Amino acid sequence: MKIDVIRHSEWAHVTLAVTPNGFSTGLLFHRDKAFQVDLDVYESRILLNVEGNLHAVPLENSKSIKTYFEEIFEGLASKGIDVTINPKPQEMTYKTNLNEGRHAAYVQLERRSKRIEVVPVCAA
Repeated sequence: MKIDVIRHSEWAHVTLAVTPNGFSTGLLFHRDKAFQVDLDVYESRILLNVEGNLHAVPLENSKSIKTYFEEIFEGLASKGIDVTINPKPQEMTYKTNLNEGRHAAYVQLERRSKRIEVVPVCAA
């Protein structure tokens, strides 16, 4: 008997819900707390919501990916959500761990076309 296995990318099962303002993880749980992370393209921010307590991380040109990583996880930790993730980028040409390096992520938001483009720039 032969079994064919369809190879899927490691993150094929992970989705971000499209919202009227951008994208969302949807409701997540950590121990006894509920939380959600939203990318709000209209307000140019990442919004951390832990049981109604909000923390905003502004999207800014020239802010490094490492800085975003730190701000998101520090914001969650300040609200009692102490989680860790594998910081290695998955299936991207960008190879530096998300919690390392000083490469800037230029965030370009075009409201008219509702298109988002995040471009990691490798700076020397």
